[in-house]
Amino acid sequence: MKINIRNRPVINVEIIDNHSKKQLDIVSEEITLSIPYRPNLDELKKTHNISVLLIDNNGSMTFLPNSYFDKKRMLVVCSSKKLGTFVVSYNNQTFEDIKDLNWANIQIETLASRGIVTSKNELMFSPNDFIKRSEFVSMIVKAFNFEAKFYSNFADVD
Repeated sequence: MKINIRNRPVINVEIIDNHSKKQLDIVSEEITLSIPYRPNLDELKKTHNISVLLIDNNGSMTFLPNSYFDKKRMLVVCSSKKLGTFVVSYNNQTFEDIKDLNWANIQIETLASRGIVTSKNELMFSPNDFIKRSEFVSMIVKAFNFEAKFYSNFADVD
């Protein structure tokens, strides 16, 4: 996935525990960021592809699925319990085989641009393919930004 962050806002959020003097990676309540942003003309045509990428203190990158561009206020808004570097990004993810799906085109692009759904390759999404249970669970976890510990698998999965 190619992510374009050139000339976009980058916000570093860190909190130091006063007692231990250590930097926190996570907080108990979500923080909400409202980041001023002026999209270029191409981005204004597809504002659903504007999102926020979080780079945590370990260097892991995650799209924040709840991030969105507020056209009225010209802000990119997101929430997170994790701290780190928040980057406004524009990921114009589209596929050849969804152009005629007027009823689902934007939704698929939005989910793909945030890394919630994955495609078969860069050009084909394969919207008529069945999805596996593991793919469905992965989409739910990513869409709602869940964190879970893995202890075992489904009985019918190797």
